Amino acid sequence: MRKLYALTIALSATLFSVVYSERALAQQKPADQVYALAKKNLTPDYYVLYRIVDKLARANNFATGSWRVRISEEYFLNGFADEANLIVVPRPAMSQLSGDADSLACMVGREFSHHVRKHKAIGPNEQAALKKQIQEEAIAAAQANENSKRGWGMGLGIVGGIFGVNTGGIQNVVNSNTDRATEKMIAEKEAELNKRIAETSARIEKEADEDAFIYLARAGRDPKGCIRYLDFISRDPKSEPNPSSPQIPGRIQSYRDFIDRESASKYKTEGNANLTRYSKPLTYAITDNGASLRVDSTKGSAAKQIDSF
Repeated sequence: MRKLYALTIALSATLFSVVYSERALAQQKPADQVYALAKKNLTPDYYVLYRIVDKLARANNFATGSWRVRISEEYFLNGFADEANLIVVPRPAMSQLSGDADSLACMVGREFSHHVRKHKAIGPNEQAALKKQIQEEAIAAAQANENSKRGWGMGLGIVGGIFGVNTGGIQNVVNSNTDRATEKMIAEKEAELNKRIAETSARIEKEADEDAFIYLARAGRDPKGCIRYLDFISRDPKSEPNPSSPQIPGRIQSYRDFIDRESASKYKTEGNANLTRYSKPLTYAITDNGASLRVDSTKGSAAKQIDSF
């Protein structure tokens, strides 16, 4: 009898808890209801990223299209932009920055910038392909000179036959000079490529850093989170296009100079206007293959639009 009584009490308490939770949810503002359900349905990391993307997108008028976020299990520290409106966030960064929402917002904001500006970074695979192309072009140029070398050989052979002189040594010098010219051409072209990669990388990263300041200010986040984020990724050599000549320390100083010149308040005013215009939280869904989170545009998902026909 006591067991039956205890079970009845336990079931009643559970039922009361469920009813109370539903009533509490119903009494919340519509936006808070969306966030409460998101917190319940998403993993903690994806919930944090959903809230960041939702706020940044609406505050910066980037919510007319959908965005995707994927957490990567690979070990690197900086996020990156990929495919169409996809932001890839490494789990180690999520873990180590879990107590700093402004730094996480900076990571996401910088990838917003790369997508919005259509930045095209020259990645490791592309660099390898370009260097291979340089080598092939230099070798082709050397082969084009082969006829000239043969002409030298024939001419020298005739001269040697007439005058009884061994011209083989002269021919070896010609071959050696041609090989050195090919090596010099490859070295010069690779140096030019490396310089172009460094200049392009410095430009697009500077633009993304400064855009992140604006995006965070509009969303009411602290733009100084970017200083902490840049300092954080500087610990990973893979974050540098050329680890032997790191750019991030200079970027941090450049960013400090930028925020000293800029006023966050004017951007916050712009952001508040955008948030008033787009007051409803963006809807979301886990993609079909479960590999990423999709944050819908202000129009919502296509499925919901179809249902309203």
